Amino acid sequence: MTLSSRAAAAAIREAAGEIPLGALEVFAQIDSTNSWLMARPAPPPGQLDACMAYGQTAGRGRHGRAWSAPAGAGLYLSMAWTFPRRPATLPALALAAGVAVRRALADLDITGVSLKWPNDLVAADGKLGGILAELRGERGGQPSVVIGVGINVALPEEARAAIVPSWGRGPVDLLTLTGDTPALERLAGRVLAQAAAMLAVFGAQGFMAFRDEFAAADYLFGRSLRCPGPATTLSGEGAGIDSDGALRVLHAGEVQRVVSGDVSVRLAP
Repeated sequence: MTLSSRAAAAAIREAAGEIPLGALEVFAQIDSTNSWLMARPAPPPGQLDACMAYGQTAGRGRHGRAWSAPAGAGLYLSMAWTFPRRPATLPALALAAGVAVRRALADLDITGVSLKWPNDLVAADGKLGGILAELRGERGGQPSVVIGVGINVALPEEARAAIVPSWGRGPVDLLTLTGDTPALERLAGRVLAQAAAMLAVFGAQGFMAFRDEFAAADYLFGRSLRCPGPATTLSGEGAGIDSDGALRVLHAGEVQRVVSGDVSVRLAP
């Protein structure tokens, strides 16, 4: 059921609890929640602004890929935050955001979710969702970011057939996993609550505060990987995540680092 914008915002705030949530907009449909926030003024440090839509017409993933976002089929949520100073491991923000989203799902008794470097949520060997972290700008050493979260909740068959993840696995949704679907407003509230807590810690400690938790949910660890690059393809075994968020790949007895944004990672056949 789709609530009115005012009722939805109230339900989200209630589910989020006592967090520094500032502006919150809810749309029946929008082109992209990330794009909407990217075009707005940055919030002051310590305040979380957010935007949720029940449907998106131009949802975006990494590298400009389209994100299928039919109305009512998933959670489409973005949040804006300004750090008081630049975190040392800012490029690893999407990894920490994945930890926060996994915590939010656990708040709703949704377990068995893994994290696939650099920005996917995985369950039952299928893509459950994704995260898009974008740097909006930086003034006086205070970077402003927008983080988008997409989670498949109840995908119609035509949408399911249209989604082909770049790493070769099909989509999965919460309805298939659990036999039920949480209210989108409650799910959004818990994601915002866990994201606010994560952002405060990330700003002070960087990715190291989340590395162990990410490692415990690392979908790629110990798996055979192919990492296509611009000049060559690196093949090997997933060997965890470095302190700065780089993927470690064991190749020919040596650990090679893969930095987010340089390559895409595919599971070997």
